[in-house]
Amino acid sequence: MIKAHNSRGIKPLPRQHPPAIGIVPSSVVRRPSSAFTLLELLAVIGVIAVLTGIVIGVGRYALENGRTSRARAELAILAAALDSYRAARGDYPRTNVPAHLLQSLIGKRDPAYGALTAPPLIELTKFSTAGGLDPFTNETAELVDPWGRPYRYAYKSQAPWINSAYVLY
Repeated sequence: MIKAHNSRGIKPLPRQHPPAIGIVPSSVVRRPSSAFTLLELLAVIGVIAVLTGIVIGVGRYALENGRTSRARAELAILAAALDSYRAARGDYPRTNVPAHLLQSLIGKRDPAYGALTAPPLIELTKFSTAGGLDPFTNETAELVDPWGRPYRYAYKSQAPWINSAYVLY
């Protein structure tokens, strides 16, 4: 017994015992929930969807910018090679066939598409060919842009352009 002191004397206080384990009614005890509510799951799925959309959009933008930059660089290299070809052989390749252009730039054809043996004017490791064909063994190989389309070339006399030399795109 626990005794308390007051002005009238000492009175015994009733002893309180702790409740027995497992006998507490369930209405008194609240267990923490270990599951998510439907609203929480939908919110998380929505956030993931938005972030995924942002990442995919940024990735596509970066990929397209990379392809565009590569195509510009390849066109600049091809234009320089064509100028070197003209300086060495007196004229640009007289063709509008992409495979003939490539054969001319690797030193196998002269401006009139006659046989020739000369050093290549382009480094083929920096370019892709349609179907991965080797232009040294296959004369139908064409240079392709980063999107997989062949580069187009038109000699001045075969195109309706006002350009004095060639058109390359």
